[in-house]
Amino acid sequence: MKSILLFTAFMGWALTTSATTFEVKGTTTNTSVKNKDGLVDFSLIIPGMSQEQIVNFDLGRVISPANDQIKVASYTIDLPSNLSLPQQTESYFISVNLNKPEFRFYVESEDTYEVYALYGRFPLNEMVKGFQNDKSIFELVEYFDFLSGGMDTVQVKSNVTGLAIPVNEFNFTGEHSVKAPTYSQDKIMISFSLFKENNLFFPTDIKKVASAKTVALVQKETGDHWNLSLMMNSTRSSFRDTFDGNILSGVFGGYAAAKDSPLTQVSYTLAPASATVTPQFLSMIAVPTFDKTKWTVKASAPATISGVMAYATTLTLSEVTVGGSENFPIDFKKTVWSTEVSGWVNDFQIPNEAKNLIVAGKTYSWDTAYLGSSAGASTTQIDWTQVSHVTRNAVKF
Repeated sequence: MKSILLFTAFMGWALTTSATTFEVKGTTTNTSVKNKDGLVDFSLIIPGMSQEQIVNFDLGRVISPANDQIKVASYTIDLPSNLSLPQQTESYFISVNLNKPEFRFYVESEDTYEVYALYGRFPLNEMVKGFQNDKSIFELVEYFDFLSGGMDTVQVKSNVTGLAIPVNEFNFTGEHSVKAPTYSQDKIMISFSLFKENNLFFPTDIKKVASAKTVALVQKETGDHWNLSLMMNSTRSSFRDTFDGNILSGVFGGYAAAKDSPLTQVSYTLAPASATVTPQFLSMIAVPTFDKTKWTVKASAPATISGVMAYATTLTLSEVTVGGSENFPIDFKKTVWSTEVSGWVNDFQIPNEAKNLIVAGKTYSWDTAYLGSSAGASTTQIDWTQVSHVTRNAVKF
């Protein structure tokens, strides 16, 4: 189909802007810290995600693009602002004192949010060894042990301070397994265990799943359990210093990197969690091309797979902030404008409404995503509950 399809009745230019950003701050409570046990206790504080947000997976919703600084020995390091580290002391050649109890994250609209604290631990020594062996953070998530969580309902009309979110309201005593398809060595598969409550999704576990292998993920003891599995490009880079005080930045992604994010070209699938989930992925797509003289974006739709039909295509203009770590660079993206089309199309003509939002001197990307569903093509607008498969890629400019 040609780009003329963009002007059919289905096509509605969807404009996303944000004039106000609100800061939400607080601490976690009821952590169980044991000093010098070799384990770093931490919490990630995450607003609940709708199914549309899960389908348009953005790591920036899990790891904040904003950083906070802490002192470790004689070093100043950056950590994601939505990370909470209770005061604790661990050892790696020297005693490492950690203390970042306060978290902060940002929302872009007045609303009521379910704020979630995901509590876990990781072994410091194993993480250091992994980075010395050039492993990325997603190759090291096998060492993360997620234990429990807690939530608080927060009404945001202005900046919010003083939250105290318990991390032990519920434990992760259940589990489901994920069996990976056979895939090549230049790829890596990651699975998230999620629970759904009040139409929002919350993570309980994340694991790497090696080619043709099966891995267990923990889940909340009761509830509506889901699995989000991603196939993305593997990353390898040198760990330049044996220990330079930045190991926690490496773990959580807190300093700038220049390489492309492995999450730029990605295919993923969302499904209810059964005893064993066996995800099948749409093929990865090539980088779209952007002709700035003609203001066109061209992409290449994937082949369909059994049981999954072409549902819709989205094109998103995002403002990009490059971040993450040397081992796992992340492009944090803020949506500026987006549009959606029924079925899978390859050509887009950019309207003046989108052109006028681009500011000189900033970095942007065009993200093309092909959405698959067992329900077939959408005829009016996207029903995000029908989307089970996504493959996407982006071009920065």
